[in-house]
Amino acid sequence: MTGAPPKVFISYSHDTVEHQERVKTLADRLRADGVDAEIDQYNVSPPEGWPLWCERQIAAADIVLMICTETYHRRVSGHEKGGTGLGVVWEARIIRQFLYDAGAVGDKFVPVLFSNASPEQIPTPIKGGTRYVVDTEKGYEDLYRRLTGQPSVVKPRLGSMRSLPIRGRQWPEEEMEAVAFAAAKAPGSSGGDWGVRRVVEDTLSQEPGAAPGVAEGPQRPLIDTATAADLEKFQDIHESWCPVMVVLPAGWFLMGSRADDPLAWPDEGPQQEITFGRRLAIGAWPVTFNEYDEYCYAQGYSVTDDAGWGRKQRPLINVSWHEAIAYTRWLSSQTSARYRLPSEAEWEYAARAGQRDILRGDSGGALQRTFEVGQTKANSWNLLDMQGNVWQWTADAWHPGHVGAAADGSPRPGGGPRVVRGGSWQSLPRQRHPAARLPCPQELKSRVVGFRVAREI
Repeated sequence: MTGAPPKVFISYSHDTVEHQERVKTLADRLRADGVDAEIDQYNVSPPEGWPLWCERQIAAADIVLMICTETYHRRVSGHEKGGTGLGVVWEARIIRQFLYDAGAVGDKFVPVLFSNASPEQIPTPIKGGTRYVVDTEKGYEDLYRRLTGQPSVVKPRLGSMRSLPIRGRQWPEEEMEAVAFAAAKAPGSSGGDWGVRRVVEDTLSQEPGAAPGVAEGPQRPLIDTATAADLEKFQDIHESWCPVMVVLPAGWFLMGSRADDPLAWPDEGPQQEITFGRRLAIGAWPVTFNEYDEYCYAQGYSVTDDAGWGRKQRPLINVSWHEAIAYTRWLSSQTSARYRLPSEAEWEYAARAGQRDILRGDSGGALQRTFEVGQTKANSWNLLDMQGNVWQWTADAWHPGHVGAAADGSPRPGGGPRVVRGGSWQSLPRQRHPAARLPCPQELKSRVVGFRVAREI
């Protein structure tokens, strides 16, 4: 055969780990046999975000393989309940646009089944097309011939037939990072039906700190005039596992990004005035492995995976929102104080440390992994790693923007995704900013997400 290899996008639902592995086996084999197959598992955090990435893959593909299961059929048919299977919901909307709105079924969308699937699980618009059950050698070869334009009636000469070996299974660990995962998978994200974030391309090449259009903040003085020297530090228990806390002053600030900030995303605004009528204590740095491991030992839990990077004073990673909540409850029981996750307003108040305007782009380039806390300069309230290192869970349910935020800075209620703040070791400089925020599913465990604690005074 000659010419460019066919471009194929594989659309599927993440039903189970086993199902994902079977899809990857199919993609691996197609690529080994010269078909330019693409799946989400081959990518980590595309800069444009998962929804826009999916749309571009579908538009660019010669053929889209739809891996049909009961779950996939339900989602593509628009019968999935909100808040579940979020990844394929956006992808399904894009496919439905092609199938139903554009009327462009043609030969582009091809149903594929594994042996445990039923033909009833094929979406209605493509039920009449040829389906392929790829668990058998014949089924795979029939699909391969379809993709490469080799009719089965055209047989190669004896001795020149290309072999179709089964490739050995190689399952690398899934590395689903929060920045892209969350931006693509939370309902209500701004920037379009699929949560596509707006990117102002002409501002990304500017020198760090060169964001134009900086507007002056409010004219009345901030209440939070304290400096790091004024702020009390303490530990409830003088042990290495007990977090060091910094007492923040009462005060007020404008939460969110200015309307004229060209690097801001829409869900970072509009700015809302938040007033804290009393002091609050917040962790001097994100919870570390040293601190969290003591909790795991005390509770008889397995320690959390450190991705092979080391533990000690590195910020904790691979921890879900629910696990962070459980840790704060344990810490409260050990100290007789009330520990919890900070609200996102409290978190941003701490990150700004009395500053009205903090320019983006001053945190360096993306790294390869986390680093021990305290390796970068503290902010003016002596808080470490408020931006970069790891995104940090907050107590708030995700809302696309700050309209309706409580004026006293208390957490916004609701189910579904939770807000993470601060950017991570792999974030762009524009994301390592006090106002940057993302939605993350509560069960997410990622190498870019950790947390810090707050304590009532």
